[in-house]
Amino acid sequence: MFLYVKLKLPPEGYFVRDLTLSFIVLTMQLGDQVHIGYDYMDDSFEIKFEKTRTIYDVLNIAKDILEDKIASKLRSPMMNINDINYVLKRIVGVKAKLTYNDLMVKVLEKAISQRNLNLEELKVVSETRSPSAVSVVLGNREVTAIQPFKIESYEKALALNKPYSLKYEMRLSKTWYTILAAGYALAYSGFTGGEMVFISPTLTTLIKTLEHDIPYNILPSILTTATSLNVVPEPKIAYLLYLALVLSESYRYVQTLGFFNIVLTRIALAQNVYTLYERTEANLEPLMSFISKVRNECSKDLKYALRRTLNPRTYDSKLATFATLLYEGIFKSKPPYETVYYGVREEIKVNSETRRIISSKECAKKLWDELQ
Repeated sequence: MFLYVKLKLPPEGYFVRDLTLSFIVLTMQLGDQVHIGYDYMDDSFEIKFEKTRTIYDVLNIAKDILEDKIASKLRSPMMNINDINYVLKRIVGVKAKLTYNDLMVKVLEKAISQRNLNLEELKVVSETRSPSAVSVVLGNREVTAIQPFKIESYEKALALNKPYSLKYEMRLSKTWYTILAAGYALAYSGFTGGEMVFISPTLTTLIKTLEHDIPYNILPSILTTATSLNVVPEPKIAYLLYLALVLSESYRYVQTLGFFNIVLTRIALAQNVYTLYERTEANLEPLMSFISKVRNECSKDLKYALRRTLNPRTYDSKLATFATLLYEGIFKSKPPYETVYYGVREEIKVNSETRRIISSKECAKKLWDELQ
């Protein structure tokens, strides 16, 4: 018996839209086991599941992914007191001090055990604007959104020389909470330096993947790997290079698309308030293409340099400079000799010893050849 699920995407510009796209990617994980079909029209996806229970199998996958991240010490902040008081008890029936990771696991566990999702609610998305307020509703007005789900700021004008902010509310049904919890499980990439970090696919990446002859389970596998690295996304250039290095083994699939756009979202926590710090769209395909060519000779040197750059305890400005030179060299804005010469010349201190950034002659030669 087939199950047809129609899912309306939240409006553009909202973080919950990214999480919804991540949920749709998760449904692709079972594409090599059961028949799943997709149709996109008018900012909505219709998903055809071969079996009614398949959507709960997807929720199980989401729970397993998030529990693996928790086990690997991918931390998340404690829930805001308002979220504990007004959301936690409403959606999972308990009131306790939990992290947001714990909350999402409990939401998924409850949905899996009760199996009573109202999938018709996924068709209902509304955004209402007035001169003084913005209201977003997903499904119904049953529960208010937790703070990390409503990070958008609405400063539209000045009133008496002071910032004038619109009143902003987001409310959603328990079914929508479950969908966003599953998307969260895939997209969540860690909490460091007072920031929650998420990586999600763009709509274009998702649609083009569905259109090409690429196994359905490849995209969720790539994103699970990318979001499980547990590294600081700063400096950003080093972070993007490291993502490309780790994901380069999957380049043969990305090459089919000709691009691989992701959205990096950083949510800052300050004084118990969550705000959008950064939302960046990046195309990893050129970086993955280059690194796939030099991986055999340079994987060890590049991984060592980039990991140390992204670790605040081992950060070295020389390594960050090398990452920038390599990035600029890949995009032909710097001549090859600047990158290679700097890499083989500069030394960094490691404990009581020193080593060159590029210690392998084979890597130096390969970088020179491929940066030409």
